[in-house]
Amino acid sequence: MALNYQESDPILIGSGELYVCKYKDIVDPALLTEAEEAKLINIGAIKEDAVIKVSKEFTEVKSTNRGLVKKLCKETNVKLTAGVITFIMENIAKFLYGSTYTVDDVKKTKKMIIGSKDTSPECYIRFINIDKTTGKKLIVNIYKAIFDGEQEFTFGEDATAINYEFSALSVNIAGVQSYVEFIEDSSEVA
Repeated sequence: MALNYQESDPILIGSGELYVCKYKDIVDPALLTEAEEAKLINIGAIKEDAVIKVSKEFTEVKSTNRGLVKKLCKETNVKLTAGVITFIMENIAKFLYGSTYTVDDVKKTKKMIIGSKDTSPECYIRFINIDKTTGKKLIVNIYKAIFDGEQEFTFGEDATAINYEFSALSVNIAGVQSYVEFIEDSSEVA
């Protein structure tokens, strides 16, 4: 039997940049306009441990005399976990917690109050990874997601990453319930 050998030109996934905007500010998450792309805010540099996990839960269909005859997808889950190495309080308040954020120009202070009534907003997320060896970009767009994790703020001498975890929510794209798109971009990197 002859196997079809295929040269691979992989993109190494690792560090990158994370961009977010509120989902309500996007008309068609599968096709952002220039104005919508301008609303994407870089919420931080990601160290090399970004993970996108796609999992499926199946229901088994069994026959009495034939055993397992089919598996039906019952649920799809997409999660993005990223260690962000920059701390921007306004972004944490706005995109993760839906918290109160204020700036006092007189006192020269910024304040975030995390309260019991805070609700994580629905966000559009874009993760961009550039392969340092080939210059190729891997762009991951999660159409609609909410912050779905815990955060631990560790105050020490060494820089630490703050883990952001987002769970994707289903969006109807051209009649199909969709979560995430992956785009390989070989165009020249600016």
